[in-house]
Order: sequence, then C-alpha cells, then structure tokens
Amino acid sequence: MILMFIKFLIYTYVLILGLLNLASQTSTVETFQPYDIRQQELPNSHYNDVTSLLDLESTEFDENEPIKDEADEILDVAEQETNEAEKNMDKEEEKDFDVTFTKEPIGEEVASRIVGVSWKEEAPVSKEDLAYLQLSYWGYDDQPHHGEMIVHNAVADDILEIFQILYENRYPIERMKLIDEYDADDNASMRDNNTSSFCYRSITNSSFLSKHSYGLAIDINPLVNPYVSGNHIYPIEGAVYKDRQVDEKGMIQKDDILYQAFIERGWIWGGDWEDPLDYQHFEKPLEAIQ
Repeated sequence: MILMFIKFLIYTYVLILGLLNLASQTSTVETFQPYDIRQQELPNSHYNDVTSLLDLESTEFDENEPIKDEADEILDVAEQETNEAEKNMDKEEEKDFDVTFTKEPIGEEVASRIVGVSWKEEAPVSKEDLAYLQLSYWGYDDQPHHGEMIVHNAVADDILEIFQILYENRYPIERMKLIDEYDADDNASMRDNNTSSFCYRSITNSSFLSKHSYGLAIDINPLVNPYVSGNHIYPIEGAVYKDRQVDEKGMIQKDDILYQAFIERGWIWGGDWEDPLDYQHFEKPLEAIQ
C-alpha cells in the first residue's frame, strides 16, 4: 500500500510537469514549485527518507529530457526501501513466533487420531517404532507456521535437521498436517499440497507396501511435485507441473537446498528415478531400521 501511494504521487507529479511543458511551449520550466510530498505524513516514517529524492524545486526540465527516467529511478529507490522495511517487519514478526522442532513418542492424544486411520494393527511397525514431530516451516503466505509429522524413530533426527535447514532458508511449504486429517486418503492430501510422511498403504498401482508404511518416506508439496508414470499423473490437478521448467513456488529441483539436505543424509529422491518419476517423494532404505 505504501509503495502504491508513493507511485501515485510520483506519476501525478510527472504528469503535471508534462502538462506544464506543453502549455508553456518553451524549452524550460524554471523555478516550478512542485507539490511537496514531505508535507504529507506517510503511514510509516521509514519511508520519509525517500522524499529527500524529490527535492526538485529549482530543477530545469528540457522538453526532450526523459522525465520518466528520473521518476523510474525514484521508484526503484522507493521499492528498495519498501523491501527493506518488509524484511524488518518480518524479523519483528518472527521474534513473536515460537520456533519449534521437537520429537516425542506417540502419546495417547496422537494415537487416538491415527489408530484405525493411518496406523492399523497389521502395519509393519508398531506405534512405539514411530515418533511424533512438531516442525516450524515457512508457508506459501511467507509467514511461519507450525506443522506436525509422524516418521520412524530411526529417521526422526534426520527430519528435524532437514526441516531446520529449510526453515532457516525460508523454503516454502504450503501445508504440513498428519494424513489422518484427510482420512488417510493420499489423493486428497496431494490435491491439498500437504506435506506428510507415515501412512500404512501400498505403493501406487502396486500391492507392495510403500516406504510410507514404515515412516521412511516423505512427500513434500505433492501438488507441484506430482507422481508421473507414463500418462498417469497423481494428483491429476498437478499435471501442469509435469513440466519441471515451470517456475512455481515449492517445486523441488535437483541440487536445490531441499534436495541437498536429504541426499547428504542418505535419502533417495523419486525425481531421480526413470519410471515412475515421483518428484514429491524422498525415502530411506529399509536397512535404516534393520
């Protein structure tokens, strides 16, 4: 809003100068007294520094002079000032945010949410094999949030370290809820671009158990990082993101900071496979729990 206000004033100023040039039919407009933006109280005093750039009271303007270039320069400085102010505001907001990276056993409250949903008696791991994590992350709204995830105890420390790195680098994650919030429906979770891990289920289009059944796999921003096998794409709403050249927030690219954080800790990325290409998926071999 502040930048828009400044732009409005500057372009109004330039328009007035142009009209005066046309009216006078002379090569210069001398000692024109411009509307002084400094007389206005801006919403944030931080931007008052920008007004020093508008000290043009005795400036001569040649009719061929590119006045717009001067205005654009002022706008560039104003935008830089705005960006810096927004960063400072983010820092202040972050001070009030309780950054959390914790690990604990599956307690009664969490068990009541997952038993019969993502975890069942026939699952290959017990509730005691699993860890409940609370993780801070940066959302698509550029604000910090608290998320939750269940993984195998053997990889819990990995995930805590990785997501701390992602948080420090403001890597965008849209949602991070237990898949039980979607009644353990993987398609529903993917469509909602939800990042999750443990879920007792089979591999897509297979009868073999997924690494998710062991808490050894995690799907990150699955809508923009779809599962692709031939003409099959899951979720179907993510078909446009089969093209990995699309510039989209939260899209995993080989060698980006998220990729490196997982690979350095011995995880495998589904985006490195030939078929399927599972761009959302990172997994740890079963040897991690044997």
